[in-house]
Amino acid sequence: LVADGVYTTDNLIAEKKGTTRPDEIVLVGAHFDAWYSGADDNSSGVAAVLEIARVLQARDFPRTVRFVGFDLEELGLVGSTRYATTIASSENIVGAIIFDCIGYRSFEPNSQTSLPGFPAPPEGDFIAVIGNAHSTKLNDDAWLIQERLGVVKVVGIDSAGSSDSPAAGNLMRSDQAPFWILGKPALFITDTANFRN
Repeated sequence: LVADGVYTTDNLIAEKKGTTRPDEIVLVGAHFDAWYSGADDNSSGVAAVLEIARVLQARDFPRTVRFVGFDLEELGLVGSTRYATTIASSENIVGAIIFDCIGYRSFEPNSQTSLPGFPAPPEGDFIAVIGNAHSTKLNDDAWLIQERLGVVKVVGIDSAGSSDSPAAGNLMRSDQAPFWILGKPALFITDTANFRN
């Protein structure tokens, strides 16, 4: 709970301590607030985090796995910014996986649009996995997992540099952005939101 006179935020945090390297943290997160009609934005992301936590509960890992529900993403990444600049800034976050809008898919031709300069398939039947210079290995790993399992079509995007400039615009719209700004590796996993739905 953090209050600054303007907003009070309640980020929800649960974790499974690592067995041999507990100071190395893999964060799995999504924002739980919604502007309106929140089924895709972001009940779908919250459902993913809860399901991952359920599936992993009976397993142990060398690293700590932390699950975070971020508050007030829709008002400007308030909860994730507070989390990143207070808790995460001094921690060894080896990877943050952020889900935001992952529940909408369309096989209809021309159902997908994109940012200028970012080629995208014409059908909205994929999940975008977006990283930056600090996250290249995470993005490569996500691609390899998709190639091996073939569960869902993935389009990987590596944004140039640290992605912390105004030119990154739409790539900085979710809770991975504060981690990118701090130089922490993070992936933004999305169905591309308003570019499809």
